[in-house]
Amino acid sequence: MRCNLKCDMLVVFFGLLLVQASDSIGRIRTKTQKLGVKIGTGYDTNIFRVSQASDSNRVEAPRETIDANLSWWIYWDRRIKTYLSTSGRYSNYQGNSFANEWDWKAKGKTSLVLIRRPGVKWMFEFKAARKDQIYTDRALGAENFLTLNGNEAGQIPLKDLLDRFSFLVGSGLDIAFNRWSSLSLEYFMESNDYKNIDNPVLQNTYSLDNTGSGFVVDFVVEPTNSTKIKLSYGRSEEHTSEL
Repeated sequence: MRCNLKCDMLVVFFGLLLVQASDSIGRIRTKTQKLGVKIGTGYDTNIFRVSQASDSNRVEAPRETIDANLSWWIYWDRRIKTYLSTSGRYSNYQGNSFANEWDWKAKGKTSLVLIRRPGVKWMFEFKAARKDQIYTDRALGAENFLTLNGNEAGQIPLKDLLDRFSFLVGSGLDIAFNRWSSLSLEYFMESNDYKNIDNPVLQNTYSLDNTGSGFVVDFVVEPTNSTKIKLSYGRSEEHTSEL
């Protein structure tokens, strides 16, 4: 009985949300907030950078990069709005195409005003990211697969091991008590899909894939226009899968 009641309430809630969104289609407005493109050029010679985004020992060559980002608002009506943003970066190494790298990120957040005073909003957000980076075929000290996966059969080189696609969805409430204080409650689920790597000696395939879920609570106080105090508490659980 309880399950049926909860399911019925969810159906009614999302039905009302869909009707509200349908009624507001004719009043949709969009606003581009930020558009930026940055191009850089240089020469990669830092052969000791092995603990940051990638392993520079792979190449010494001229390097060109391009960064782009775009964000905008969608106003469905006076109570529903969505913020969207996407950004990406591509690095090109002349004569060393194997070392070219790129990453991409996107996120969005939709909020629905439930109560105007005090301000109570229901929100839904998502985040997605894809990363492709190059490492050499040698073990990188403490960063090798032995440390990452607890494999005692030998060291597995990183190479493409840390390439991944990640996705996060979350939902919760934003509560504005007044102009100076607010509270945010969110529950989220996250998935990280890493590129698999093979152990040719043991003929095994390993993966760093993992999923997680948890919640975050933020309490913000702004006593003055130039002062902001944020107290946060979060808890999450992670589940790792091994092939």
